Amino acid sequence: MSALWPYWFRPWWLLLLPVLGWLLWQLWHRQKRAGRWQMILPPAFHAALLSGGSGRDSKLPWVALGVAWVLTILALLGPSWERVEQTSQKPADPLVVILELTPEMLATDVAPNRLEQARRKLFDLLQYRSDAQTAIVVYAGSAHTLVPLSDDLSTSGNLLDALKPSLMPQAGHRADLAVTKALALLEQGALGDGRILLIGSTLTEEERQGIRRALDGKATQFLMLGVGTAEGAPITREDGSFLKDEQGAFGCPIWPSRA
Repeated sequence: MSALWPYWFRPWWLLLLPVLGWLLWQLWHRQKRAGRWQMILPPAFHAALLSGGSGRDSKLPWVALGVAWVLTILALLGPSWERVEQTSQKPADPLVVILELTPEMLATDVAPNRLEQARRKLFDLLQYRSDAQTAIVVYAGSAHTLVPLSDDLSTSGNLLDALKPSLMPQAGHRADLAVTKALALLEQGALGDGRILLIGSTLTEEERQGIRRALDGKATQFLMLGVGTAEGAPITREDGSFLKDEQGAFGCPIWPSRA
């Protein structure tokens, strides 16, 4: 029997039924008071002097009005015999992932290189957070928003596949600029709530100080995930040559040794 009973999407319209019943009652009694002329005038004059004659006492118009009002209320209730499950609000849980996109990310101390390892970790994170909002910021000498706060997993994955250090317009290491941009994204899309995750290989002292200044007074949780080893490894450029540091060495260690 429960399957025959409809599901109401807007049940609060039922509150109008007592009001409409009271209004119909008032109209009915007003009509009866207006019909008292029938008691005063002789029956022979009813047809000539009173519109509708004896038909003024007919209850049919009031029944029709009451039925019309009830049908209107039923329509406003939104009946449905197929109950639609109300989808709960998606968990926001805003997170901005900052990805280092410097040549150091091409070091091969983790197979096949640091960038690919970071990309895989980020893919796994996006899969795990498929129903949450995630933004991606990339940086080298400048910081850029790759994906704003969104749960569009396919778009994020396609953009990550095309990332490489040569795409960055400015060389350098400015993770602090990326943190500032991440905070702006959280402020715009999540009213300042959320977390920041930095995935990279190296941090200079200038970057560390800049990050501390950017986070000063903020309640935003800041996390870091290092990719690589402390020993480092040669960095193969896209042209096949090796990248050297300021001392002429080929190895590029992970950030703890560059604190």
